[in-house]
Amino acid sequence: MSFQFNWHSFTEANFYSKARALLTEALNNGSMPPIIVDKVSVSDFDLGSTPPHLEILEIGDFSADSFHGIFKLNYAGDARLSLQTKIEANPLQVHYQSVPEFAGPRFLAASSSLTMPLILTLSEFRLNGIVVFVYSRAKGLTIVFPNDVLESIKVSSTFDFIPSIARYLQAEIENRLRLFFRDDFPIIMHKIS
Repeated sequence: MSFQFNWHSFTEANFYSKARALLTEALNNGSMPPIIVDKVSVSDFDLGSTPPHLEILEIGDFSADSFHGIFKLNYAGDARLSLQTKIEANPLQVHYQSVPEFAGPRFLAASSSLTMPLILTLSEFRLNGIVVFVYSRAKGLTIVFPNDVLESIKVSSTFDFIPSIARYLQAEIENRLRLFFRDDFPIIMHKIS
């Protein structure tokens, strides 16, 4: 059994501005790698025109005040997310930040900082897995992914012309997205609800 989303209700400007703010906050929580020298901001966020497909696997509680359900999620849509920040492009500068001054030579010209803007666009999301929805009128919405739902994603950046960096960014972002769906997404959805 499955059901239809009213997907166009997610196109309200208020929803997107609040979601961008919460995503920006979540992306800047915790420590950043030394290569990222500025905060990460969400510059574009759009859920796209294609809704996910949810298949009902189990309904545990269904009343006017609460709901508990387990679903199979499948998404292959046109959502996109663009992020921007600044990175340290000089690897010696990043290295010198983690090494005490007495531990190695210092090359004056080579140790100068070189910050560059980085724009990342995530698109062509492919999600497939189990999702648990728990809704309580008093406590709000909780969404949990008990397994890894990310099948694939397309990562585009300002460094796509350098294949080794493009491969690194693809792998790193896939890993971070897996953590995001497991840890941060449930918190964001709870705050929005």
